[in-house]
Amino acid sequence: MPGDDAVRARLQGQLAELDAQVAHIEAERRAPLEPDFEEQAVAIESDEPLAGIEQAALDHAAQIRLALERIDSGTYGRCVDCGEAIAPARLAVFPAATRCVACAR
Repeated sequence: MPGDDAVRARLQGQLAELDAQVAHIEAERRAPLEPDFEEQAVAIESDEPLAGIEQAALDHAAQIRLALERIDSGTYGRCVDCGEAIAPARLAVFPAATRCVACAR
């Protein structure tokens, strides 16, 4: 598909950002707790939202890795359900899209 190099570069950039975000979250979650119990409570309370953000980043990274695999196999830009081309505008907004608009509904 024309422009695959540009798409690959964009996806690899997004993947690097997500990997850095996950590494930062993991480091923050592994940090030792403060000796003050009130500070510990605040840290523990913020752990659950961080876990959700981390999981979302991991899920998005997995989608990007699959998109990179589709580029390598020559199937990028094709709907995994019907095999038709995914609209370029859809791929511009969400480069890891696996389905055309009709199949995504």
